[in-house]
Amino acid sequence: MISRISTGSFRRLSKSGCPPCASHIARRQTHSSKALSAAVARPDGRKEGDISSVFRSLSGGADEQLDARYADLKQRLLGVNKEALIASWDRLLERLREEIQTIHDQGSSVIPQIDFKDIQQPSKDFKNALERRGVAVIRGVIPEHEARDYKAEVEAYVKANPWTKGNFTPPLTI
Repeated sequence: MISRISTGSFRRLSKSGCPPCASHIARRQTHSSKALSAAVARPDGRKEGDISSVFRSLSGGADEQLDARYADLKQRLLGVNKEALIASWDRLLERLREEIQTIHDQGSSVIPQIDFKDIQQPSKDFKNALERRGVAVIRGVIPEHEARDYKAEVEAYVKANPWTKGNFTPPLTI
């Protein structure tokens, strides 16, 4: 849980809502030191933001043989109705091609937007777009000057605490 305090900075609270005690702070500092050294010392030589370790095909690692249960599952799925499964896959690929073209044509406007003041009575077009996309941008929730202050505060925090950038896992709270 994070609470805003009067100085304009943020302070992490424990789950019970109390400010962290000395043991919380010590634990966080130890964890932060580990995170900093992990973020700085990359023994695998990957650059910051590299996600190749998540995907076997990008990692350069050897493929591993999967358990036989996966082959059995695949055979059971194909055995039910192979033609229907292939037709379903083809329909999915066609829909993906259409959606990719829509995103290419519309860019970021493909995501519906609404002003916070209009949220109680959204237009029919907005409702339809929200149902189709499953996500929306709500503008005007926080005044612009306040949002800019938040952004500046976060940037200052990241600058003062470089381990928060990249390969950082937040410290545990009790």
